[in-house]
This record gives sequence, structure tokens and C-alpha cells, in this order.
Amino acid sequence: MSRLGCLIVWAGAVGTSFWTTSARAQLQPADGREAVGTARQLFDLFGIDEASFQQFTHGESLKQAEHEQVARLLMRLPQVKLVDVKRWTKRGVAWDDVAWRPGNYQREFVRVEGRARKVTRIVPAAEMQDRYALESYYRCEMSLGDDQQPAVVFARAVPQKWPIDQPLNERASASAMFLKTGADSAAGKSELYFAADRIAWNPDTPLGTLGMDYGLFDTVEQQRPITNQDRECFYQMLAAAGRAPAAATVAVAADPTSQLGPLMRKPQDHVGEPYSFRGVARRAVKIHISDPDTVARLGFDHYFELVVFLDLDGVLEVAGQKVGSYPVIYCVRELPPGMPTGDEIGESVRASGFMFKKWPYTTEMTEEQNPGLRMTSPLLIGRTVIWERRDTAQSLVGPVTGGILAAMIIALVVFGWWFGRRERRTHEALVAKRHAAQADQSLNDLKLDVPE
Repeated sequence: MSRLGCLIVWAGAVGTSFWTTSARAQLQPADGREAVGTARQLFDLFGIDEASFQQFTHGESLKQAEHEQVARLLMRLPQVKLVDVKRWTKRGVAWDDVAWRPGNYQREFVRVEGRARKVTRIVPAAEMQDRYALESYYRCEMSLGDDQQPAVVFARAVPQKWPIDQPLNERASASAMFLKTGADSAAGKSELYFAADRIAWNPDTPLGTLGMDYGLFDTVEQQRPITNQDRECFYQMLAAAGRAPAAATVAVAADPTSQLGPLMRKPQDHVGEPYSFRGVARRAVKIHISDPDTVARLGFDHYFELVVFLDLDGVLEVAGQKVGSYPVIYCVRELPPGMPTGDEIGESVRASGFMFKKWPYTTEMTEEQNPGLRMTSPLLIGRTVIWERRDTAQSLVGPVTGGILAAMIIALVVFGWWFGRRERRTHEALVAKRHAAQADQSLNDLKLDVPE
């Protein structure tokens, strides 16, 4: 077997206490800043006050002069903490009320959900680019809700896979600041204008229906450690996986090699896709999330990191070497009750999750053998694992069999002692009889010598 294959097999045999780099060490907490009470108070501090918003004229399409106010707002939106955006966002808003009383919603974050219909890239004048550090931004036409409320959302970022200046029909959402009402559409509804840092893409996939923003995959770099750029995507996937039904599982692959191979060769083509494997968990540790803003925003303060070794039906070629066993990394929201945890375990599990990235890492052995060697494994994110716990009957086989063997040994010892004791008694009786016969013969001999 190759050296790399030996390393992997050895790793699976002795556990995973050798792992020196984990996902938890690479997820850096967000920087903190004292929260303010409302979005309007924060934007007052930014110099975007009520007077600034009075420059927007309701009932008309966006004028050229109003684009500068949009640029000012887009410059500041990245500085608003995500936990505050979530806290301040109004949900379930009646769009008719927004159209009738727009002043009640200006400088407020509102949740918009619907279908993206068209995206246009806007390049401001050079002077405006320099003033607001904004090279370009996007105009996204949307239809909101079941009543198809027309809206326009200006954003700093949209998913890279969306075509520009072409018809779209993608499910999208955003926490956006309301700007103004526009002219009436053909359906007789006033167009609504918003501004957002980014527009989320929630495609009609298993992960997308759980609320995952596929646009966040644009920042994920494959075959690199988890970075601050990956951080939001990682946590959003954990949050989305936690919304999956408890009974939802993905069918276990009959041939792990056929499933694992594509993830290793072209991981970028499979991000967000569901996969399920059966293997032996050699490591399962609880990871605490240290950033209080992230905890408050997502609603959970920990997850579990597992290293699951797959027994491949075939062989997988890694770095030019063929191996028969290989680790997959899982990060899950929870573990089954009673499942052992630690750096050295050996529990059979079925693990389902969504592909996040191909993750490089080192081990103590690889550092000793070749400091430049990097192992890589698929990193998947899911809700939990199925623990294939041994049933009571199977777990009693060993003790019962051992008990029977012990009883047999004791019986043999007792029988040997009893048989030995009987043999000694028989031997002593024969010896005594022999001695008596010899004594009688001696007496007879003596009688022959006595004269009559």
C-alpha cells in the first residue's frame, strides 16, 4: 500500500486525536461595536438623517439626483452589524400600507421576498465612485409575495451566477431599507424602492428551500482553510440545516467511491448538494461559538465536528495514490442522545449533509513525515447523524459467551480436582492392599522357617 494510503489507514485505526487543525479554529468572531436602539438612530450617526430622505420624491421613478442618496446609503450598509439588521427588520409588512404611508417605513429595514426578474449593473460617475468608494452597484427588479408587488432593490452585491440584463425568475430575498414609492405599474400598484447590502438567492433546491443564500458560495474558496470570507456562508448553512425536518435524510450511497470522487475532483460544481455516507466516526467534538452577535443572530451557540472514515467499495485515487479508506468531515447542529464524543471514538454512523468545500488540513503524522503535505477532505454540513448503535442482544453476546466459557473452565477445574482426588484414593487403596499382601507373604515365609 502507498505511504499516503498507510497514513490514512493508520489514522482510521488509531482514532483522530492527531488532527491539529479544525474548523473551529479558523472561524474568527466578528468584530464588535456597541449597538444603538434603532436603524434611524444609527443612520443619524452616519449623517443620513430624515432631511436626507426628504429628497426622495414619492410617486415618481427614481431621478438621477436621487441616485447619489442611494450611493451614500450603499456605502454605509456594510457597516451595519448583521445582528442589528436582523433585530430591526420588519417582517410581514403589508405592501399597500407601505404605499399609502411611506413615511412610516423610510430608513427602516423591511424583509422583501419574491422573485428576481432582471438585474442591471449601474456604474456611477467617476466623481461619485471616488466619493462613496462604490465602483458599481446593481438594480434588481423583483415581484414580491403572492400578489406580485413590483419592487426595485438597489444592492452592492448580487449572486455572480445571475445573468446581467436578461430575464430572470429566481427566488430571492433581502433585508432592505425602504427608500420611496415609485410610479404605478401596469397592474395599478405603486413600485417600491429599497436598498440592501446584498440580495440573497434561495433557489428551488433542498438547501435553498431551507433559506440558504447561494450567493454566499461566491466567497468560498475551495482547497483553502476556512477564512473570514467563508464564515457567513458556513454559519448560514448550519442555520439552514437546522431547519430541516428531523426525519429528513438523504439515501445512503451504495457506492461511496462514486459519490466521494466528484467531491474531490470538482468540489465547486457540487456546493450545496446533499450527500450521505455510512462510516465510522473516529472523532466527534463539540464546538462552541464564541461571538455573542453570531449566537444572538443565529439562535444557537455550538455545533459538532465529526471525522467519519468511509470504507470504500472500490479505491479512491488521492494525490496519485490509491486508498481504500478515507475521511469525510461533517459539521452538524446536534448529535443523537447518548452518542459518545471525544477525539478517539469508533461509532458507526450514517451522516447526511450539504457540500460546503474541499478542506485542507494537516495531521501530526504528516507533519512528521512531510511538513509540506496537505490532506484534503470534503466538508459537509448537516443537522445530525444517524447513530447505528449496537442493540442490547448483540451487546450481550460477548458477556454471555464469556460467562459460558468461564463456567466451563470452572467445571473442568472442579472435575479435575474431584477426579484427581478419586485417583489418589484409589491409588492409596491399592498401595495399602499391596502392602497387606506383602505382609501376609512375609508371615508365611516366617512360618516355613519355624520348626514343628
